[in-house]
Amino acid sequence: MAKEEKERQALAVAGYLAQAVSSGDRIRAQSLITDEASFGLNELMAALRNPTSHRVSLLGESSAADVRMVLEFVDLRPTDTGDAQEVTLRFVCTVRAYEDAALVTAIYAAP
Repeated sequence: MAKEEKERQALAVAGYLAQAVSSGDRIRAQSLITDEASFGLNELMAALRNPTSHRVSLLGESSAADVRMVLEFVDLRPTDTGDAQEVTLRFVCTVRAYEDAALVTAIYAAP
């Protein structure tokens, strides 16, 4: 599979994952990940309170089978004064691209 095709598949899967997480659809999100990424998905979903938007981008060069992505969420959080404040949360995920599919194999919080 060509590098561009692999990265396109990875971007699509990571985008679907970000949409599922933003809407709170755990079942759809789980269908896009491997068992090994379940813990990271749980942490990601627990970290978000009121996501208002998300962005997905490539992170560096992809390897033979894996593509690393950054999932960035804007989350609306209450402040001490009762106002709402936008907070950006970033997570890194690894997507493994196969000939006919792609799955997220790891998710972890980015610094």
